[in-house]
Amino acid sequence: MKDLGTAKAGTMMFQNLFMLAPATKKLFPKFKNLSGEQLISNESFQKQAKLSITAVTNAIMSLNDTTKLKGMLSNLGKLYKSKGVSLETLPLVGNALMATLEAALGNESCIETLNFFALFFNEGSNMLAEG
Repeated sequence: MKDLGTAKAGTMMFQNLFMLAPATKKLFPKFKNLSGEQLISNESFQKQAKLSITAVTNAIMSLNDTTKLKGMLSNLGKLYKSKGVSLETLPLVGNALMATLEAALGNESCIETLNFFALFFNEGSNMLAEG
């Protein structure tokens, strides 16, 4: 996914999320009323796309430091709660990320990579919920 770039990966992830669960778009007041084409060129959307993928990347890069990882995800969970984001949306985000990962890896994807990411996201979601 590194070769894809954070903006493109984030855009793909949100496109997948909004396709799988259109109601999640209302969680983003700055761009909830924009069409697909308008989203892609919207500065606020691009910033959110980059931030989201950067958060996932940072979490993966912190796997060797569980204290840092748990703190980061706990803080993110607190932020989500303060913005009224239900943790029930996390499986939807996980599905959107998995679809993005599969598309980014293409023929190079393997079941071990996808299984690892699914396990990582599940455990990360539990840490977010503790926030």
